Amino acid sequence: MTFQVDIFPEIQLDRIKHLDAFTIEDIQNSFREAFDNPKFETGFNFLRDCRDASLPEEWTFSRMVHITTPMMVENVPKMRRCKIAWLVKSKLDYGIINQVRLILETQTPEIDRRPFYTLENAYTFLGVPEVQRPDL
Repeated sequence: MTFQVDIFPEIQLDRIKHLDAFTIEDIQNSFREAFDNPKFETGFNFLRDCRDASLPEEWTFSRMVHITTPMMVENVPKMRRCKIAWLVKSKLDYGIINQVRLILETQTPEIDRRPFYTLENAYTFLGVPEVQRPDL
C-alpha cells in the first residue's frame, strides 16, 4: 500500500499520506479506506500529503479527464461539500494538481480542491484552527 489514512474527527479532517510513487487507483482506494473507517463522517475535509511521494507520470490532461471525473462523481455522495488540500513538493506536482482541479471543478463544484506547498497554508484553506493543527 502506498498510502496511509488518518482521521481526525475533532477537526473533521481525513489525512491521506502518500508514500513513494502512487497510481491513480491509489486515489480511489484511499478514499474507500477513509469512507469505510467508522470515524469518517460525510463532509469531512481531506488533506492529501504528497511530500514523500511522486505523482504519476500518466497524469496527463486527457487521461485525467477520462479517469478522475467518474471517480469523483462516484465519491461526491459520500463527501458532499468539502475541501481537498493537496500538499505537494514541486512546481510540476503543483501544476498537475491544479490541472486536475480545473478538470473537476465543473463536474464536482461542491468540492473545493487546491494544491499547496506548505502545511500551514493547507490547514488555513481547510479551516483548521491553529491550536488544533496536528503536527504532521
